[in-house]
Amino acid sequence: PLPYRDFTADNPHKVRKYVELKCAELHKHNIAARLQRLESLQEPDHELAEKIDKDMIRAARIAAKQIKETHRHPWSPRLAKAWAVLHLYKALKSQLQNPHINNWDTIHRWQQKYPSMPTVLPTTIPAVNQCLQEARKEIRQVTQEADACRQQHLEDRAQFYADLEDIPKTKILRRIKRAEDLARCYRKLQYIRREESTTGIAELLVPADPTMDPKQCPKQKEYWRSVQVPDEITALLLERNQKHFGQAQG
Repeated sequence: PLPYRDFTADNPHKVRKYVELKCAELHKHNIAARLQRLESLQEPDHELAEKIDKDMIRAARIAAKQIKETHRHPWSPRLAKAWAVLHLYKALKSQLQNPHINNWDTIHRWQQKYPSMPTVLPTTIPAVNQCLQEARKEIRQVTQEADACRQQHLEDRAQFYADLEDIPKTKILRRIKRAEDLARCYRKLQYIRREESTTGIAELLVPADPTMDPKQCPKQKEYWRSVQVPDEITALLLERNQKHFGQAQG
């Protein structure tokens, strides 16, 4: 199993999408036939088993990445500058590690693109690493204060246009600020209530013998099989409900 997941199983739509994407990726690599071949061998083939294992892990990562939730922090000049400084030092470190790429023109243009960028650049890799550490620390702090920075930025711009007596732009910025405050309030309420979160069925255990009644089936593992394909899970649940309600109606 993966040490981490890019999503949680409390959203049935994402669980279904994850399983579908993973199954499609496994189908591309012909995993089912390769597993049957591995099971039919008389002698163990460790190289084949390792390749299958790597393909299955890669399929899980690809599927999880495609449905990964990304959280974007609200924009503000301070946040933009923090990311720009980080990219500057990354480009500088790459240049110092690979002098043959000659990327100085790009680095200098990046310095000129954003105001208040560092003008004196470190010349050694240890010094760049120290600057990168400080830049990452600044980003962590800014992202924690992203909402406050965004509100302060909108308030400052509104006050700027108010001093210029530009009433239309001042009203627009005030409305943007109120709308973002309201959206932030709703997000907090939704997080507190958590009434919309439901758990999807990612796996279903059914008797290996389709004619066997699940209530009468022995509890040993060999009498059961695992179903993880969404379409098959849906079909089995519908069949079970039809039998159940049919008996209740009779």
